[in-house]
Amino acid sequence: MDISVIIPLYNKQDEIENCLQSICMQSVLPNEVIIINDGSTDKSLERVYSFRNKTNLNIRIYSHNNKGPAASRNRGIKISRNDLIAFLDADDSWEKYYLETIHRLVNKFPDAGVYATAYKYLLPKGQLIYADLQGIPKDHNDVLIDNYYRAALEGDPPLWTSAVVVKKKIFYEIGYFHEKDIMGEDLDLWLRIAHQFSIAFSWYYGAIYNKKISNKITQKNIAPLDRKLFFTGKRILSEPNLNENFKFYLKEYLNKHYLLSARDYLLTGDSATTRKILKKIDTQYYLKRKYWLFFWSLIPNNLVKLLWKIKYNRG
Repeated sequence: MDISVIIPLYNKQDEIENCLQSICMQSVLPNEVIIINDGSTDKSLERVYSFRNKTNLNIRIYSHNNKGPAASRNRGIKISRNDLIAFLDADDSWEKYYLETIHRLVNKFPDAGVYATAYKYLLPKGQLIYADLQGIPKDHNDVLIDNYYRAALEGDPPLWTSAVVVKKKIFYEIGYFHEKDIMGEDLDLWLRIAHQFSIAFSWYYGAIYNKKISNKITQKNIAPLDRKLFFTGKRILSEPNLNENFKFYLKEYLNKHYLLSARDYLLTGDSATTRKILKKIDTQYYLKRKYWLFFWSLIPNNLVKLLWKIKYNRG
């Protein structure tokens, strides 16, 4: 299949072989896999070379100093040799018919700009659960997402990096991953793409999102309030001819992420910033959640952390 698979690699020595093996097991193979080693300090790169020596898969390997996944993906896009770009994180994997499903979507919806499938989560204790995808038509297995903002608001992200394929020309028109954001750079890109292009989607659960890595929230991994996602969303909202239905769902989708930031500040002990964010949120959809977070910001933080830990460990 004429498709480039781009894998950003940073210290995933225990996961990268499983990731690559899932590509080798595809019913339809890609004609190139591009691995961008993002300054790994463990044995990740060594294991990639060892794997390449044992397979016929066309694996191209490049390295640079640590710049983050966005910069690595962007480099991979620019040096790719195909018109379709697939992304796969080094600790994630694909089910056997993922690329075959993408190929079917491309043939069925040639004018779409993005092709995606449903996905599953691999939880810390090893369970596999289906992503809670809402707001996406279910009348057929292969569909077009008619309101990305609604789908992004009501459930888990309808587009997730390791379950998405993008036409290369799209990047020339709307730009690449925003490299300055420490997290959420993919959500900003999907928002920009969804605003201008159709999204073809399959209900085949073709990818596995590895959430076995620690979910501990610290000051270093809180999504900043000045990230590009909010800038892009506000720009779209300011467009005079934006459909009112889209406008409502997009506004509340942005509120969803403001609330997530407020929650994260709360879990790191910064209740004052949590309340500051909450006071600026004008929401109908998440009014109960807003008040609930405000209530929790008034109680001792040690209790908040304990309850969060109990909830998370249930997974």
